[in-house]
Amino acid sequence: MRFDPIDLSCIRTISLKDRKNKVNIRDFAKTPSNGSFSEFIGSLPNILIGSQFKELTSYLAKAALKGKTIAVGIGGHVIKCGLAPLLTELMKRKAITAIAMNGAAAIHDVEIAMIGETSEDVAEGLCDGSFGMAKETADFLNEAAKLAGEEGFGATLGRMIDEEKLIQLRKTHG
Repeated sequence: MRFDPIDLSCIRTISLKDRKNKVNIRDFAKTPSNGSFSEFIGSLPNILIGSQFKELTSYLAKAALKGKTIAVGIGGHVIKCGLAPLLTELMKRKAITAIAMNGAAAIHDVEIAMIGETSEDVAEGLCDGSFGMAKETADFLNEAAKLAGEEGFGATLGRMIDEEKLIQLRKTHG
């Protein structure tokens, strides 16, 4: 199949120097010297999402200092990518006072507590029908759901993990 040549007669160029740009080298990150969190935040670029992240952390710090509730909503990837120890530390420091998570986060949390591993091969599990079918995970989560009353599912799940001494992270992270 043959195509007519593209008509390039209407194309115009502009000077790179005259173009309006979003990023300037003056805004690039600076390497923090003392390792403090505030210096790290200050070192982030003032471009694109960097400036918004700085603004967010400023609001969060002010809210924490005033004793306000700081709630975080998370999905399964936050847990399965190993960020639970950071969330725990932020809760200890009262930088986060509430966490809402979806069912995938609870699944990964339970599996990590049980065996120190999680995140099955989804494609393989879909092909052979085993995706999401781990017996121990389902049994534990279903038991927590049955027992959850006024305490709520998340608190019940956490209590059961503690009572069963399933915390594998303590063995590897102190």
